[in-house]
Amino acid sequence: MKCTGLVLSILVLLAPGCGGGDSPGVDGGDGDGDGDGDGDGDADTGTWTTLIERDWSLPPNIEDYKCMRVTIPEDLYVSAFRTLGADGEHHTVLSIDNSGDADGPFDCDVGTLADDMLFASGIGTSTYAFPPDVAIRIPAGTKVLLNLHLYSAEVAIDGHSGIQIQTVDPAGVTEAEFIFGGTFNVYLPKGQETTLHGECVFDQQATVVALWPHQHRLGTDHKVTYQANGSPDETILHDMPFSFLEQLFYEIEPVVVNAGDSIHTYCTWFNDTGGVVYIGESSDSEMCFTGFYRYPKFATEKFCAQGINPF
Repeated sequence: MKCTGLVLSILVLLAPGCGGGDSPGVDGGDGDGDGDGDGDGDADTGTWTTLIERDWSLPPNIEDYKCMRVTIPEDLYVSAFRTLGADGEHHTVLSIDNSGDADGPFDCDVGTLADDMLFASGIGTSTYAFPPDVAIRIPAGTKVLLNLHLYSAEVAIDGHSGIQIQTVDPAGVTEAEFIFGGTFNVYLPKGQETTLHGECVFDQQATVVALWPHQHRLGTDHKVTYQANGSPDETILHDMPFSFLEQLFYEIEPVVVNAGDSIHTYCTWFNDTGGVVYIGESSDSEMCFTGFYRYPKFATEKFCAQGINPF
């Protein structure tokens, strides 16, 4: 299992954001330093284009959301993403927006997201490249939405956030997608360790190529497994301590998940806050999700998780 520099994430309250640029947080474990984990050194050799960006300002000690919407004039097949990584980002989420609302910057909230997810970033994020002949498609005329969850500390900050991409020719490319598996049913009693579980059952066959473990500051361990339909056994895809300050994507050997098979997420926390902790978008609350890229694209919702979505 190889660790790449893609992350979907959340930045710890009052901590500085991650830097963008060409240097991935982890080089994929293959020693080539390119961040895509395939050993060919090509993750940063293509042409980078800024897909979406905006400036923003926050007064001291504020948590806020800022969004940006742009229309894409031509078909894009995205083979790699990277974030500009401004300080103050709690997280960024990029999705396809079918609302029909006007382009431009606007204030928003945690629920200002579309179901068709493209990419997300936060602490530890840098460059992620898909396997050869796999890409995310953004159709011509599509509106792309960038949702920024931002924090300031004791001083006001100004930032510039955005997402850059590389593209490939569409010939022979299989379209990928990003979704979340896990559970919304998060309840952590005070003063104890808790492990919770969520299951994502696939509606049709797809190949999973990368995993993103996502919890918040109390998270200690994260495990992801694959289970064939009707089998009592689970195959471990990822089982590692969780670090809120280094939330990376983990590239795995491609796993073919058939219709009826499932991906399981197990999250462990130790709640030392002195009170009960529930699910929420703040780093003072918790989440239990595994984001993953899979292909071919077939889903219409961004979550494949147990419980009622509160966002």
